[in-house]
Order: sequence, then C-alpha cells, then structure tokens
Amino acid sequence: MLANFYKKIIMLFMKDYTLSKEQIRILRRAHKRERNKGNADRIKAIYSLAVGYSISQVADILMVDQSTLRNYHASYTSGGILELLKAKYHGSECRLSEAQLS
Repeated sequence: MLANFYKKIIMLFMKDYTLSKEQIRILRRAHKRERNKGNADRIKAIYSLAVGYSISQVADILMVDQSTLRNYHASYTSGGILELLKAKYHGSECRLSEAQLS
C-alpha cells in the first residue's frame, strides 16, 4: 500500500518524455543527416529520453548535466528540432581595445 503511494508521488515528479512514432522517425533522420557533433548529441538526448532511457542514464552516456538535458527537452518541446539546434550561447563582449585588435 505504501509502495503504491510512493510510486504515485514519483510519477508526479517525472517528466513525460514520450514522443510519437513520427517524431522519433524525424529525430532519427535528423541525427543521420547532422554533421555537427554537438547538435547530433542534442538530437540523441531527446531520442534517448523518448525511447525510455532515464535522464540520469542519458546524462551519463552523453557526459552532460541533467539540467542540460532538461533544457534540451524544453527547447525541443517549445519549437521542435529547429529550436533544439538553435545556437543560444554567445560569448562575452570583446575586452580588447581597438589598438589590440589591429
């Protein structure tokens, strides 16, 4: 009885990473065509979560933080593969003077 209670609590906190067969097929095709290693890893992350791997397993395999995977999933959920692969990380402003740059 208590075990069922805990199981329900755990399920409330778990993300639903399931995708349709069509979405999984599109991910597989996009991964096959992707030449950028970082983008390919992002696609693999979403695919792996969708086919049943836990977030901790995927994080260990891809050597990324679980929070990174959650960010990937949020990006994919909000805009699909295009949003997932969008470059969101920009470097800081240049600290060199004009003289140093020339």
